[in-house]
This record gives sequence, structure tokens and C-alpha cells, in this order.
Amino acid sequence: MKKLKLLTTLAAATTLASALAATASADAVWNFSSMAGSSTYGKSLGSSYAFTMGTQSIWASALVPNGSGAWALSGGESGCNSALTTTPCLYNKYTANTPSETGLGLVPNNNGEIFYPNGIGLTASKNTVISGIDIGSVQSGESWQLQGCSMDFTGCMTLSHGVGPSAGSTVTFSNLWKNPWAAYVIDVPCKDLSSCMTSTGGTTTTDSPNNIVLMSATTVPEPATLGLLGIGLAGVAFVTRRRKSQDT
Repeated sequence: MKKLKLLTTLAAATTLASALAATASADAVWNFSSMAGSSTYGKSLGSSYAFTMGTQSIWASALVPNGSGAWALSGGESGCNSALTTTPCLYNKYTANTPSETGLGLVPNNNGEIFYPNGIGLTASKNTVISGIDIGSVQSGESWQLQGCSMDFTGCMTLSHGVGPSAGSTVTFSNLWKNPWAAYVIDVPCKDLSSCMTSTGGTTTTDSPNNIVLMSATTVPEPATLGLLGIGLAGVAFVTRRRKSQDT
């Protein structure tokens, strides 16, 4: 009987420890520019880049439009380290003492920021759900858009979009874990303010080009991991109750 109780206790404790480890490693804030490192400021990170924290990872990818509601990888890996490349590549933009102007963008133009009509895609590793995204450098009249997508970015739906109200604005998306999307895209849907206002998407060039940065993201454990945590807690509680009842 004592051996059975010991095994039950160990099993419950192991389940709880596994769940707590998964929770601790997944519940995190990802500040992309600082995670990429000071040595990469002003340099390309390639067409895709993996950010790692503990056992979890987030992948950022440079994307180009590929038909209605679909995106494709830019495919610029071979030229990303060349100043002559004309293909979008990930770029680590850093502005001293200005967090709202610091983050991931795209080279080769528009100050290394995300520019029309391209975007940056985000996917997370197993057991990790992207729950929040922050974008910055949303100047007055500059457009932004957040799309939820399939893992390969071929099927997407616009979740939110708008135009910056003032210089240096930031936009925060939260509670994204409630959405069933496997990936997200942050992009600039309009070339300028006039095209945004008239919904003609990039047909006029009367204003300055749009450009924004992907500042950070947050992740939480997926529901299955939270369920595992609950099972572990229930197991420990069960063992505790049995011990108390047998002691009395």
C-alpha cells in the first residue's frame, strides 16, 4: 500500500512539474530587437529567423503577397546580406532611447521597416500560443494590419487594421490566444494615407510611404498544457486527501 501511494505521489508530482516547466517556458515576452542582439543592429537577419527562449521558439519570416489572402516567403536568403538586394529580408532596427521605433522591419528600403505591400509572419513552436503582438513606429497616416493565417500563410483573414493617429504611435493586440490561428502576419496594407482613405490600396503616391516595425510578442501555454497542469494539481490534491483520511 505504501509503495502504491509513493508511486501515485511521484506520478502526480511529475505531471505537475512537467506542466509547470511548460508554463514557465512558454509564458514570455519576446522583445525581438534586443533578442537578436546588439551585433545585428542595422544588419539583415535573413529571410527568416528563429528566436528562442528556454524550450520555446518563435519564427519570424519576411513575406510577400501571393494572391488574394495568401503570402509567400520572400526567398531572398541568398541576397539578404547584400546592400544591392531588392528582395525583402528581415532587418533588426534599433533607435537609441526610443523603444517605439525599435523592432523588426524589412530591408532594403523605407528605413529598414515593414513597407507596402510586404509583411512579417510569426509562428510559434509546439505547446506555445501567441497571445499578444506590439507594433511601433506607426506615424500619423501610416497604415497597419494584423492577419490570422494558416501555418503556411496561404489562408489568412484580416483581424484588425487602421491608420496611425500621431507620430511614434504604437498598437497593441492582446487576447490573441482566443483565435484559432496558427500564424500571424503584420503588414502595411496601403501605400499612403490617400489610398487607405479611399480603399484603393496603393494606387496613389501623394503622401510619404508607410513603414512600421514589429516590436514584440507575448506567448502563453496552449490549452492542452493548462489542462495538464490541472491534472497534476488534481493528482496532488487527491494524494493529500487520501493521506489525511488514512491518518485519521
